[in-house]
Amino acid sequence: FGPMSLLRRASLVLCRGHRTFCSPADPFKSVVADLQVTPMGAGNSVSEYIAACEQVFVRHNLTTKLHAYGTNVQGDWESVQAALKECHAVLHEMGVPRVSTAVKIGTRLDKEHTITSKLRSVTSKLD
Repeated sequence: FGPMSLLRRASLVLCRGHRTFCSPADPFKSVVADLQVTPMGAGNSVSEYIAACEQVFVRHNLTTKLHAYGTNVQGDWESVQAALKECHAVLHEMGVPRVSTAVKIGTRLDKEHTITSKLRSVTSKLD
């Protein structure tokens, strides 16, 4: 079982208004991503740029949770990718000459996962 076997088993159907691969357990319907957007060449303070990206994620109706060194983002695969692209565009429009982003994305077949459920799973074990 590898990544391609999932795609082989899935059929190309109309899914969420897009022609994309879907299956009964669609792992791309709800992904949780951890993004670390780094504006480069824009000075020492980056909070205004991170705030601008946060506004982009909100416009895309994504669930977010800021943390000290990045942002957790939850939504469907296409929306997360589109918002990240727009985030880069907005930062360039703000005069940032270079933008680097580290991305980690999690998908699951067994159940939908959310930022909240992932945090709850860990904190419940701290009691």
